[in-house]
Amino acid sequence: MMRDLRQTLRSLSRAPWYSATVIGVIALGMALATTVFAIVDGVLFKPIGLAGADRLFVVQAGFKDLPPTTHKSVSRGDLDAWAAAAPGVSFTGFRAQS
Repeated sequence: MMRDLRQTLRSLSRAPWYSATVIGVIALGMALATTVFAIVDGVLFKPIGLAGADRLFVVQAGFKDLPPTTHKSVSRGDLDAWAAAAPGVSFTGFRAQS
């Protein structure tokens, strides 16, 4: 084992720029893989840090006979403004979309 280690160190010392480049590329690849894993883990696998996150949903406004691509997402401010402008109006339908 020590003989292999000495041979490796001699080989690295014969071509220092090549060795530094290879070591740098490997280190950069490891750092990139770690960063991507951390981002994916944080975004996809960790739950959202909100109370009642299991009850989140999207409200969309649109017309009944138009395709779903023409619907636009509705914000909480839009809902509050609509409720204030027309207090007697309620939602008329719900649809599950996958």
